[in-house]
Amino acid sequence: MFRRVKNLISRELIYLTSTKRLSRFVGILADLKLPRPVLAKAIDLYIKAYKVDIASFEIPKNGFVTFNDFFTRAIKNGARSVNQEPDVVVAPCDGKIVTIGRIEKGLVLQAKGKYYSLGALLGDDSLGQSLEGGYFITIYLSPKDYHRVHFPCDCEVRRLIYRPGRLFTVSQNAIEMIENLFPNNERLTTVMETAFGTVVLCMVGASCVGRIRTSYAPISTETLRGESDLIFNPPISKKKGEELGVFLLGSTVVLAVSSSTLDLLCPSEGSRVMMGSPVFRIH
Repeated sequence: MFRRVKNLISRELIYLTSTKRLSRFVGILADLKLPRPVLAKAIDLYIKAYKVDIASFEIPKNGFVTFNDFFTRAIKNGARSVNQEPDVVVAPCDGKIVTIGRIEKGLVLQAKGKYYSLGALLGDDSLGQSLEGGYFITIYLSPKDYHRVHFPCDCEVRRLIYRPGRLFTVSQNAIEMIENLFPNNERLTTVMETAFGTVVLCMVGASCVGRIRTSYAPISTETLRGESDLIFNPPISKKKGEELGVFLLGSTVVLAVSSSTLDLLCPSEGSRVMMGSPVFRIH
């Protein structure tokens, strides 16, 4: 009985904090130019609360101007080693591996016993079907993580898909409780063509995520209105490890590759992964 009540309260709290109004408000606060002593104290408290390892990050000479400047901080040159083997797909970001596996019957594993439609996540059933038999990896970026996302392989960016939605928290508790959480959240998907087929990277919004921004084109979820589907002609050529986008406050990345013949190179679910480390080797 107690467990049932606890789960009900947890579910209600998840829904209450999933509104865009709350997330946009948090985004506005994070963009405020606070007095330097106040901002410095807030950043210091955040670093201590979430045990942020600041050593590998670039700190501006005059300090951060806003909290979002701190949150979207860049890493120092050489702080991440990007595997450059041409047949290796690398982790696009730092974070924890939530799920990893094969795309079967158009479905992707969200949490133990829970699946969702890849086509629904991407906002394009045909695109989802084209990835059938391939592999996916879901990576959660916690508050302590580096919040920039990078290209997992050499590619040509052909398309960007934006689908508005809720902003459920992407905590472990939420993904275990809420059906189809990722396809119901706001999301921005980059579609890439590579030497070994189609690769898609979906940046999923979440509670208190101010916005998602791409680095290869001047696009932000803050400025998009309604469903958007952009085709890049000519396509945009990018190299493995180049910056793809930024979360202004954190969330989740779902990476899917169409190739069905590959080796898993990453650690198991629940393990941490660093941007640039090997994830898949394509045959």
